[in-house]
Amino acid sequence: REVDIAPLAAWFSEGRAYVLAAGATDEKIRAWRIDRFSDLSVDRTRKAPVISDEIIEEKLRTSFKGYISDPALIQLKVKPEAAYLFREFQYHPSQKITELADGSVEVTMECTMGWGLEEWILGLGEMLSVIRPDSLKRKIKARLDAALSIYR
Repeated sequence: REVDIAPLAAWFSEGRAYVLAAGATDEKIRAWRIDRFSDLSVDRTRKAPVISDEIIEEKLRTSFKGYISDPALIQLKVKPEAAYLFREFQYHPSQKITELADGSVEVTMECTMGWGLEEWILGLGEMLSVIRPDSLKRKIKARLDAALSIYR
């Protein structure tokens, strides 16, 4: 399909190149994977929307694995046997951990919800659970139910 975008910034994450761009018609900021482009052309008759550096930096700061959307407060509970991962690694700049009496940790992040966050949570399997938001809890449950149905 053909899309009309105004590029704002480019970056690399986990071996992939992305461009942050505003839609030329709706000015909604989205991330696009550059390796999915098959052809590029420049329309010099159109003027790109003006987006402030602060908005661009905010979108990049709250993204999770390149996914751009409005940020949400994510709260996770991590079992004691995986808690070390969150003590040793910072998965997102907004990550904060709270030690719990049983050795588990509660992790909060203000980041975007999307495929990247869901894949990361699913990859940690039974080692963590989503506390909030409820919409993310429902998405993870639906994806786990769908995966289980394959093996029934």
